[in-house]
Amino acid sequence: MESARDPEPDTAPDRNGFSGKPLVASRSFLWSYVAAIVLAAAAAFLVRIHIVEAYRIPTDFMSPTLLSGDHIFVDKMAYRRWKLFGPSALPARGDIVVFSFPSQPKKDFIKRVIAVPGDQVSIADGAVTVNGAKITSREPSPTGEDEVEESIGGHNYRVSWLKDSAQPRKMPPVQVPAGQVFVLGDNRSQGQDSRNWGFVPAKFMKGRASVIWFSSGKSAKGKGIRWQRIFRRVE
Repeated sequence: MESARDPEPDTAPDRNGFSGKPLVASRSFLWSYVAAIVLAAAAAFLVRIHIVEAYRIPTDFMSPTLLSGDHIFVDKMAYRRWKLFGPSALPARGDIVVFSFPSQPKKDFIKRVIAVPGDQVSIADGAVTVNGAKITSREPSPTGEDEVEESIGGHNYRVSWLKDSAQPRKMPPVQVPAGQVFVLGDNRSQGQDSRNWGFVPAKFMKGRASVIWFSSGKSAKGKGIRWQRIFRRVE
């Protein structure tokens, strides 16, 4: 009969039945796991700060393009093509942009760029004109809820007006100064924009809205997930 050999020192079980060697391996795995989590968190932080960030739309100030309950991705590299940590490109006409509100930098706003430096913009009876060309398809009804089409910079979209809106339907011609943009909400009856507080310096731009990645809220079918809006490109 063969006699049992004594276990070798580096694999001998301890009083809890675990050998010393696996215990060392478990510690190594634990530290690797922690390091992976830390690196993933750091990568996610860098992506959020410099590349893309998710936002939830809390109001209907940009409807019908963006609705309350839409979740969007914002491309933070859109205006940082050449200089990683600072803006190097101005937004284009028609872009939907997220920016820090100049007088309250901790607050983020989302609006559509209508005019860029050097442009002349005016509004008459709700219709917007940029550099002498009317971008609104027709004048919105002054007596009821209405949606009209606009087209600028290759973007085609709809804007909404509500009955008895307190927002101005007229604005005399103004020229956009260097380094700034003129913005409007797609819902022209609700929320404030450049008609109320003027131009927005480009240095406050955070990025361009790119896609709706999730949406939940009211719809014609009731309240819930709005599947038809998910992965819709923001125009």
